[in-house]
Amino acid sequence: MMCAVLGIKVEVTKNPPPYIRILAMNSKGMKLLKSAHEKTELPVITKPASVNKLSGSALKMFQLEAAATDFYVLAYPKEEERSGGQEWRQSPIVVRE
Repeated sequence: MMCAVLGIKVEVTKNPPPYIRILAMNSKGMKLLKSAHEKTELPVITKPASVNKLSGSALKMFQLEAAATDFYVLAYPKEEERSGGQEWRQSPIVVRE
């Protein structure tokens, strides 16, 4: 149902991801992240502001991801958590060990 609402076609799911998005990390992940920028050609998104550097299909994919999250949060039990634009504001969670 979400794919229909968002207009996601099966072709989109067959393409490799146009960027790497960091959602959470611990201290080991932070160290790996430093070297990841040197070892991948894909943009690494660590903060919502990094999205401004994306272009073309990568930017469209992030916008689709943001729209999917906006649609998904409508079902949250707590009304105060049902706010749109979370993908544009949420930075990665840092897990303390």
